[in-house]
Amino acid sequence: MVHGGVLATLIDTATFWSVFMRIPENAGLVNIDLKLNYLKPVTSGVLIAEGSAIRSGKSISYAESKVWDANRDLVAHGISTLMTLPGKGLRMHFPQFLDE
Repeated sequence: MVHGGVLATLIDTATFWSVFMRIPENAGLVNIDLKLNYLKPVTSGVLIAEGSAIRSGKSISYAESKVWDANRDLVAHGISTLMTLPGKGLRMHFPQFLDE
């Protein structure tokens, strides 16, 4: 059985990156809230997580993520509130911004 912490980490990571690509280059980002629902047990196979930024604000952003198993059955869903920290970013040495 896949531990719930694995699914939580996938959701946390997918929501983080969906927002991170939309903040200023010199800013950092921290998760201030994470809520998730486990919808189906997973015992083996590949897991796929997709995140999307629902709202990207100057200081507070909101995102969601879904995790599917190899059969494309939804196994977990989560939402996250994230806070932008101006001046606390890491140099990534690649373009951070998306056009959206």
